[in-house]
Amino acid sequence: MTLLREDFALFRRAATPRDRLPPRLVPPPEAVHRLALDLEAAKLTYGGAINRIYAVPGGRAVCLFDTLGASSTCWPPATVARGMAVSTSFCPPNLPARTMQMVGLLPDGVRRAWVVMEDGRRRPAQVEQNLMVLDLPFGRSLPSRLIWHRGAEVHNQIAGVSPRVARLACGSEQ
Repeated sequence: MTLLREDFALFRRAATPRDRLPPRLVPPPEAVHRLALDLEAAKLTYGGAINRIYAVPGGRAVCLFDTLGASSTCWPPATVARGMAVSTSFCPPNLPARTMQMVGLLPDGVRRAWVVMEDGRRRPAQVEQNLMVLDLPFGRSLPSRLIWHRGAEVHNQIAGVSPRVARLACGSEQ
């Protein structure tokens, strides 16, 4: 947790009643134990009109839990600390048809990230409370890279998923 607190304001701020993980999002006790999650340290990172996303730190993982079930994922704490915690959900059932969602936990000082599509187009994504959320249309071009800047640091990571995996996630009609 110390490593995360250094670069993530989200994990430095005091918890409030709004941060409490809703009962339906609490993972089973065996998962909490296996990932060494600290449910009391959960933080509400995104509170949209129809969706809420919570970050839950732990000794073996940092997880996002999404009330829509579109972007729930976990990463090792070291991956989060390096700013490489990015996930793409293809065609989740609770988002509009042919929509994919990218989420990421990015360190302090990152205000915007860019998703570079396979065809070279760039899509900007705002970062608030260390969280990036971007809904993208599922089309011929898929996300291939994520780029963000923090001061002189430039982060450029592969964020792609193979078209075959995307087609399987969205059904064979893609």
